[in-house]
Amino acid sequence: SIPNLFRGYVPECSVEEFGRKQLGNKALDYLIDPMVSGIYGCSPDMLDMGIAFPSLKLKKGQSIVNLILSRLLKRKQKNRPKMIVPSGGMGALINAFEKKLQNSSLVDIRLDTEVEKLEDLQGFSNAQNIILAAPAYEAKKLLAGQNSKYSERLGEVKYTPLVVVHLFIKKSQFARLPHGIGILVPRKE
Repeated sequence: SIPNLFRGYVPECSVEEFGRKQLGNKALDYLIDPMVSGIYGCSPDMLDMGIAFPSLKLKKGQSIVNLILSRLLKRKQKNRPKMIVPSGGMGALINAFEKKLQNSSLVDIRLDTEVEKLEDLQGFSNAQNIILAAPAYEAKKLLAGQNSKYSERLGEVKYTPLVVVHLFIKKSQFARLPHGIGILVPRKE
């Protein structure tokens, strides 16, 4: 079931329910499921349609096909900007943040630091904010002695099993270079 993370928001249906009703089981299994897993890192049953895809809200009696066709007919060809990344890759952005923050007297960054209890960190009791860059199950353990409410919530976080595989192939091995940035395999496969 979909957790209610947004105060006052009432979920209408999951992406799974929407996909099954509007497009059928095959489209759900072979189109929607891999797409949602790749974009959001979760399964379609865990994601609320209104939050994930608010622009696909249907009027009563409207089908997804009607909605898409009407938008295609209204849409003018626009030159969309290409995706951009920092010249040194996304790691360069993180490194720049770290360098900027390390030079600040207001911030204490500790990298590659093994921590078993937050209380053991020097200066912990005076800290106004702490950022834990750790998986939820590890952050849960660290917060258990400090804030049981947040610790319990972190224990509810579910991880989707995703596998990232990098292939290195020489350009000369392609008759024509492929377009795209990856492949998403349905769970059923």
